[in-house]
Amino acid sequence: MKIKIIGLMLLLIASSSHAESNLNDKNSIFWQSLYPSGGITLFCNQIFSRKSNRLTAGYIYSLKAVREELQCRTNTECKRDNELYRAVLTDLHNIYPIMTRVELKRRDTVFGNVRGEANPLLPNCSLQEDYLVLEPADAIKGDIARALLYIHDQYNLPLQAPLETLIDSSYAQD
Repeated sequence: MKIKIIGLMLLLIASSSHAESNLNDKNSIFWQSLYPSGGITLFCNQIFSRKSNRLTAGYIYSLKAVREELQCRTNTECKRDNELYRAVLTDLHNIYPIMTRVELKRRDTVFGNVRGEANPLLPNCSLQEDYLVLEPADAIKGDIARALLYIHDQYNLPLQAPLETLIDSSYAQD
């Protein structure tokens, strides 16, 4: 019995370290392979020459929404116990370079169409906000729609109503 318990513990430790390794690989691939000479941030079109603390690898399909759908209580629990969550977490189709300030403001919001005039999320940024809804610039709505549809299709995760509105409007513009 002790051998089975020890074996199970070793298996859990190995799968946990494998998940952490995949996360580290994701970050390494994202910044060093996809953006080795810099690029442009998704929402605010800010040019960057290298990874810095002002940038983050941001998820288009919210990890909070994934956790809620999978009924995980915490990020740590999902990483440890849920293979689907780990797959979404490391799927580069859902990740873009985003300014850290923008990513922090995006928490607890959904994509959609803002009614009437809205305030820019940040100065010199075309991302508009109205309460808990964010509307990206028309030029990137198609990119966002494709990422959302990919995650929805690949992992059978739901689309929320405001997302459907954003996706419908993006086809005419992109």
